[in-house]
Amino acid sequence: MAKTRKSPAKSAPQSSNPKKSDPRKDSGAVKESTKRTGNPFALKIPKNNPFSPDELRDILKTMMVSRRLDQKMLTLLKQGKSFFHIGGAGHEAA
Repeated sequence: MAKTRKSPAKSAPQSSNPKKSDPRKDSGAVKESTKRTGNPFALKIPKNNPFSPDELRDILKTMMVSRRLDQKMLTLLKQGKSFFHIGGAGHEAA
C-alpha cells in the first residue's frame, strides 16, 4: 500500500497590524488617577471615608503582617519545618 502524503494545512492570513489592547491604558480608573496626580499608582481616598488616618495605618500594618507571616510559613514548609500551609496571600483586604 502506498502512503499518501497530506499537504500541510494553510493557516489563516495574519493581519500585518493586529490591534492589541493594553489593559493599563484601557482602564478608566488609571486614566482618571493619572490625570489628577500624574502617578498611575496613586489612590484617591473617598471623601466619605469612615476611617481616620490612624485606623488606615493600622489596617495597612495588619495586612502587611499577614502577608509577611504567610511568606514565613511558606519558607518553613519548604525547609521541612512545617507540615502544611494554607496560603492567604492576596486575601488580606478581603
